[in-house]
Amino acid sequence: MSTPARDLLTLVEPRLVGSLDGLPAWARDRANRLLLERALEDPSAAGHATAAVVAAELDREEAAGRPVQLWSFDADESLVAVVYGDLDTAEDVGVYVPGVGNDVGDLGDLGDDARAVADAARAAAPAASVATVAWLGYRPPGSVVAPTAWVEGRAAVGGAALAGDLAGLAATRAAGPDRGSGLPRVTVVAHSYGTVVVDRAAEVAGELAADALVLLGSPGMDDVASELEAEEVYEASSPMDPVTWLFDVHGTETDHGDFGATPLPVDWDTWHTWYLERDRPTLAAIGEVVADVREGD
Repeated sequence: MSTPARDLLTLVEPRLVGSLDGLPAWARDRANRLLLERALEDPSAAGHATAAVVAAELDREEAAGRPVQLWSFDADESLVAVVYGDLDTAEDVGVYVPGVGNDVGDLGDLGDDARAVADAARAAAPAASVATVAWLGYRPPGSVVAPTAWVEGRAAVGGAALAGDLAGLAATRAAGPDRGSGLPRVTVVAHSYGTVVVDRAAEVAGELAADALVLLGSPGMDDVASELEAEEVYEASSPMDPVTWLFDVHGTETDHGDFGATPLPVDWDTWHTWYLERDRPTLAAIGEVVADVREGD
């Protein structure tokens, strides 16, 4: 499309442009920021609270001089994916999929986690071109005692959305005019119920468009590592994380030999929510995976 035609379509149909898998991130960002502006106009609107949180996160990054893109945004459904970096040019991409107890209100903390992964990747490979995504393209269960945490309904919805976003990223980065710099290495970093989302994403028709999967604090998965459609599958399960051995309601424990994942280092006292803490060895190892410099132990 010509530039005027792109601009007109973005103005007239921002919801279409902002959610269309396969469009460049810059185009989706432009459309989603227009949706964000409109959602902020009416404080009484249902999506206003979501829009305010997202706007605050974008403002925080831009005030710090860091590039940020609004890859997806649905104020009414409280769904969002924020990119820390430039998704159209990064050679190494990490997509962080959170689990139980997270919602848009936690976007600041999820953004910190995504940036911690990017910082770890750059520490492992200083020349790396990295972008990470805080991906809330589904609505995680509210708590481990919520009935939705014990079934896979929300994971199925999230898995379809994740598979679509990953396929769209691969499509937009394929060779061709105005299509970035070729296919990036994509690592999905999933925590807790987010690993169940990945499990369901791998069952969507077509190959999962990810080079590596990192599974943190998983409550179990139906598919074993060889069935997840990624060349590399890593996992981290701490002895102090009860979710990994007490709540394996979704399938095989990921640290079980039959599952077949490569273990990442963990401190023995790492709690369920501490895998991405900057002083933990797991984060450094994840950075090596994202930057494709991880060597076997």
